[in-house]
Amino acid sequence: MINYDNIYPQLHIDTTPKLLRALYDEQVDVVFDTEDKATGYYNITFRQMFKERILCVCTDKFPIYHYENITVEEIRSLVECPLILFTAPQSFKEVSDPEKEFVGKRTHSMVHLCSTAEEVSLLAEVGCGIAVIPERIAPNSPNLHSIPVSDCKEISFGVYYKNSGSNEIARKFVENIKHYLL
Repeated sequence: MINYDNIYPQLHIDTTPKLLRALYDEQVDVVFDTEDKATGYYNITFRQMFKERILCVCTDKFPIYHYENITVEEIRSLVECPLILFTAPQSFKEVSDPEKEFVGKRTHSMVHLCSTAEEVSLLAEVGCGIAVIPERIAPNSPNLHSIPVSDCKEISFGVYYKNSGSNEIARKFVENIKHYLL
């Protein structure tokens, strides 16, 4: 990795649309997120860093605790079990289509929307519901069982950056970051 003196990274956590707009407006240099979020923006590129599967995580108080695999339909059919989602929408209506797949016929009160992995972990650990979360950020706890969602496609995580030659430091950062994410 190249060392740049007088570079002070700042991290911002916000909704994907706001971060991508900030990237487009050159207020930020890179955005970490999942693929296929920058539709409608020209001049923004996504570079995949890794792919990973989705897990369903729960305590032994839920009927699926001993499952080795689970399907999206099985999760959707468990309407009596609260669902914990790792997302950052402003409201329930802004939950993305892939996440809505898991919700099924659950009412709003049966879905906990979390914006951090720590929130998901805490709610899952105390038995507030079954969590649907990417494998990399799934909590590692002896009280929880992680079940692969067998029919859910892997999620592609990476970095968005603007295709302009004007930001050499951001370009170098994107080139080097994969090493640190794996």
